[in-house]
Amino acid sequence: MSKNRSSHKMLTAMAGAALLACAVTQLAVPSAAQVTGQAHRTRGAAGVLDSWGNNFSGQLGTGAPLRTTAATPAKVLLPPEMTPAAVAGGSTFAFAAGPGGAVYAWGDNLHGQLATGRIGQPSPVPVKVSLPDGVSALSVAAGDSSAYVIGSDGKLYDWGNNKSGQLGIGSTKSRYRPGTVQLPDGARPYVIAAGMYSAYAIGSNGVLYSWGQNDAGQLGNDSITPSTTPVRVALPSGVTPVKIAAGLSDAYVLASNGTVYAWGDDHVGQLGNSTVKYGSLTPVPVLLPSGVTPIALASGRNSVYVLTKDGLIYAWGDNGEGQLGDGTRDNRFLPV
Repeated sequence: MSKNRSSHKMLTAMAGAALLACAVTQLAVPSAAQVTGQAHRTRGAAGVLDSWGNNFSGQLGTGAPLRTTAATPAKVLLPPEMTPAAVAGGSTFAFAAGPGGAVYAWGDNLHGQLATGRIGQPSPVPVKVSLPDGVSALSVAAGDSSAYVIGSDGKLYDWGNNKSGQLGIGSTKSRYRPGTVQLPDGARPYVIAAGMYSAYAIGSNGVLYSWGQNDAGQLGNDSITPSTTPVRVALPSGVTPVKIAAGLSDAYVLASNGTVYAWGDDHVGQLGNSTVKYGSLTPVPVLLPSGVTPIALASGRNSVYVLTKDGLIYAWGDNGEGQLGDGTRDNRFLPV
């Protein structure tokens, strides 16, 4: 296995050290993938999905009693015919998609995260999410308590908590079954990501859209006004988004020009630009060292990670738990 591929598979796990709810993965992932919620982790390898940590709402999916924890990995009780190829985790729930696009969810259901059509009762074992007939999942992402799927029909589906407009449907009414999100200009989604109460999609027209909470400027549209429908992120002219990630109140894009841009909250340096104070309402370049070529990025709660072409990982932002891996607990306002 190449150094780059090995590092790429670990990038999500590193971000998970402080991740609240910002998981995104696609079906074309390597055979092993990791994704983390607020205090639980899932790991997939060779067709098996394991999880460990906090199980207060059944988010481990192992059938273990609620309000317990697990210090060692145990198998998520997916159906025998379900081989997980993509996994996303919110604060207290998770869901997975198989190679055929079938989706199963487990954990908390206070906001309809399990897409069962009703709220309240959590599930310690996976339950099937009913996408429309003939539609399978191509890509998945999770916010704090909301879920997002790009369907094989080219539509963006989501469900769950919508108190901040993070479902992008023009209201703040939560929904308990998958429904569609309409991107402007007839664009179709091809990359998605989710922050705590905001969401992001790159459209087929090359435009990056955002919606939901915006108290720290995390929508990147030069305002702090929330939006219940997708709005354009104000990327610099000529910049084409390729990959996206989102944190608690901040977001990131890797552009085709090799630059990483960031916007939103910056109270612990998570924008990676030492000239920025407190935050930015529009994207600003992350000041990576000269000669560094980023190829992938991930975000935790207030920490950010970039994998480079050379197989190195740079990190910045919150480091109070040592989550930047640089041997200190000092917050970093520039990538290290």
